[in-house]
Amino acid sequence: MASSTPRATPRSGRQRDKAWKYGIAGSKKGEVTCTECTKWMTGGINRLKYHLAQIPGYGVEACPKSTLEIIREMKAILVENDMHKEERQKTREAMAAAMNPTLSTSGPIGHTRGRQSLSSFGDNEGEASGTPVRLDPNFFVPRNVPGAQPSLEGTGWNKEKHEQARIAASNFWFYNNLSFNAANNVYWEGFVNAVTVAGKGFKAPTGHDFSGPLLGKAVKNTQGVVDDQKRYWKRKGCSISSDGWTNGRNRTLLNFLVASNGAMVFIKSVDASNEIKNAETLCNMLDGVVQEVGVENVVQIIADNAAAYVSASRMLMERHPSITWSPCAAHCLDLVLEDIGKI
Repeated sequence: MASSTPRATPRSGRQRDKAWKYGIAGSKKGEVTCTECTKWMTGGINRLKYHLAQIPGYGVEACPKSTLEIIREMKAILVENDMHKEERQKTREAMAAAMNPTLSTSGPIGHTRGRQSLSSFGDNEGEASGTPVRLDPNFFVPRNVPGAQPSLEGTGWNKEKHEQARIAASNFWFYNNLSFNAANNVYWEGFVNAVTVAGKGFKAPTGHDFSGPLLGKAVKNTQGVVDDQKRYWKRKGCSISSDGWTNGRNRTLLNFLVASNGAMVFIKSVDASNEIKNAETLCNMLDGVVQEVGVENVVQIIADNAAAYVSASRMLMERHPSITWSPCAAHCLDLVLEDIGKI
């Protein structure tokens, strides 16, 4: 959660960096203060990103107040920056090869040695007196030597391989009958970007990976999201919603959810086939959820307008006078439409 500390406007064009909303630029170049934990550091906005992403080993300690949302955002920015650096490097190599095709970009000499060799092969006296530099006769690599010219793959413009990758993705999509809208999901885009950064040698996860270690990490990550939401329960209060539905076996199930700060968290589901009309049992179920969330954090209970729910909610308000009951607006509209349909 972002702090309310006033933020200074960063100097020059760096204000476009998204990470500046969590930092205040200092009076000297490279100085920045984290708005989450008020830590002062040097090294500029990039060091702040590692600080907020809680990535050790970059000369700055992890931010103790960085939320899971901020950590994800900073890691995404760092991955995106790495991708841009790789693309810029490939473009520079392609442009250098086009301007001077006799120099190798991927062979045994390469750019670095090529730049150094323009002066290193001359003797000191000749260079100091302005005489022409004498080059090693093997400095220019023959054009027919493998690696003397940058390949299309090395420049990142291999359209054929890109098209093959697109077809492979579509085959997976069609074979599993996935919705086309799923391609707009932010996680799909994140997966493709992560594979691009991983590069050659990346192996696709197996079914065991998905059902084992990756599932465990996902559960841990989800628990972190829930823990972040629980902070809002204490600060802003929350609403408990009870949603009843009937499954394929004609059993009545009750879902209990907690809403706060524009987000909803699932708590549990209970089979209430035999107790759905028992107001006291419903009240005890609701009370159990209230105790789990915290009586001081609950503002209201939202339930449908069935007689048992109305009675259970009134009983719960008698137990906890600070909690109110609100009828479900969707259920009210449903009943109105049913009555209109009967006319």
